[in-house]
Amino acid sequence: MHIIGIIAFLVLYFFSPAAALANNPAYPVNSSIVASTSVLPADGRTIVTITVTAKDSLKNPLAGDHITLTGSPATGLVINGGPEGVGHLTGAADAAGKVYFTVSSKNISPGTVTFTATDVSSVPSVTLGTLWITFTPSSIAPDPSCKDGGPTTAPVLTSAVSTSPTQITLTWTEVGDPVSYYLVAYGTASQQYIYGNPNVGGKGTTSYTVGSLNPGTRYYFIVRAGNGCHPGFFSNELSAAAGNIITKSTPTPRPEDGQPLAETPTPSPPIPPTKTAPIPTETPTLVPALVADSPTTRIFPYIVAVIFALGSIGIAGIIYWKNKSVGEKD
Repeated sequence: MHIIGIIAFLVLYFFSPAAALANNPAYPVNSSIVASTSVLPADGRTIVTITVTAKDSLKNPLAGDHITLTGSPATGLVINGGPEGVGHLTGAADAAGKVYFTVSSKNISPGTVTFTATDVSSVPSVTLGTLWITFTPSSIAPDPSCKDGGPTTAPVLTSAVSTSPTQITLTWTEVGDPVSYYLVAYGTASQQYIYGNPNVGGKGTTSYTVGSLNPGTRYYFIVRAGNGCHPGFFSNELSAAAGNIITKSTPTPRPEDGQPLAETPTPSPPIPPTKTAPIPTETPTLVPALVADSPTTRIFPYIVAVIFALGSIGIAGIIYWKNKSVGEKD
């Protein structure tokens, strides 16, 4: 009797819905990853909430499953208030199978970040979904412990000119004090700055040449000033293609410019012309002009016909007279 009871218990346990669902893996079609926004400033204080929902093939929530959120590239990322630059975090799903992540960025050269959610409790791990979030350049909120004042204005990027096949020179306006450094960020797409130099010069710097560029590639640039630990505001964006060198034409010097004019070459003595026989010119054939129809032009054919007839009669008369004279002599 005890054996029958044990067998019945085991059957009910292993074939119960709870036991069946306990080992069900996550099913991507029924799972999701959703963000509260797809674009936000990389100011370190604006956040985006990413919600991951894990469900199985029967659409049952996988409560308690461990979900890992990974962001790439991770530069400047802050997930759930953790350390900067750590691009992954794992959380446990609640009763609805949901995990909530908050993300911000302090990247000085932000761009688009790819976020992927993975259920690591499933064996093997199951990727639940992927989404993309774009962080735009912004003034980073200073650390509360920072006592430095920030620049009062933003620089204006006035030109970006290629000066060699691999270099582009930037010029900008100065910012209002206080300022201790200027930063340059750039990339190959608008508002996606993946390269940069955090300090291109101190107060008074208004130009910088970016090198090691790919010839023929267009780059997009911004400039930002800062003072100590306090960042300033980003400038406008300008673009230029490496290798497209702009040259300025040199004006022709004038006497009043104080520059000597180029020496005028001495003209050679004229060569006397060689006498040659004149080339006969063909006399053009006169072609009667076409005139409008008039009485004269209408009777002209008749006059010609009359003259021709009279001439024929005269010739016939002469022939007849000669023949008659010959006959009389005979």
